[in-house]
Amino acid sequence: MVRTLVLGFGLTAAVFGAVGCDNKQKAAVTDAKKEIAQAEKDLAVKTKEAEKSVKDAGKEAVEAVKEAGKDAAKDAKDVGKQIVGEVKDAGKEMKDAGKSVFDKLKDAGKDVKDAGKDAVKDVSDAAKDAKAKFHAALDENLPTYEAKLKDLKGDAKAKAETTYADLKKAAADLKAAAPEKYDELKAKAEKLHADLKAQLAGK
Repeated sequence: MVRTLVLGFGLTAAVFGAVGCDNKQKAAVTDAKKEIAQAEKDLAVKTKEAEKSVKDAGKEAVEAVKEAGKDAAKDAKDVGKQIVGEVKDAGKEMKDAGKSVFDKLKDAGKDVKDAGKDAVKDVSDAAKDAKAKFHAALDENLPTYEAKLKDLKGDAKAKAETTYADLKKAAADLKAAAPEKYDELKAKAEKLHADLKAQLAGK
């Protein structure tokens, strides 16, 4: 009987011990679940914070790029203005240089024109002087030739008188000649003059 009681007591203790173990396991499982749930919550919070940090960093990066773009655009605009200014200045210098060259060419052209006028005037004056001298020589020599005609006789006299008459007429025509006919009439008068001189000399 005593043995039976001991066995019964031991069985009861074993049963209660087993029940105690189950309670500890359940408590551990419950704690583990709580820890897992808390870890999930913490993970969710950290994930949101990380997402926010990434989003904020992205905004800052976008703003930084925008500012950099604005600065670059401003620098480019300033450089463009500077280039335009330099081009304008260079264009003005070229325009001024061109005007200076044009003025010099204009002055040089005026000098050439004036020199040409002077040269034409000189030639014209020289031509007039030459004509005057030629006419004066004829006028001076004709009376002398007429006097010498008296010393000739026969055919020589008749021929010389004809040449003299032709020369006298040529001299008068030459004085009244138009500019385009002058050289031709002058050549005729010179030939008659030479012929008359030869005839008067008995050649």
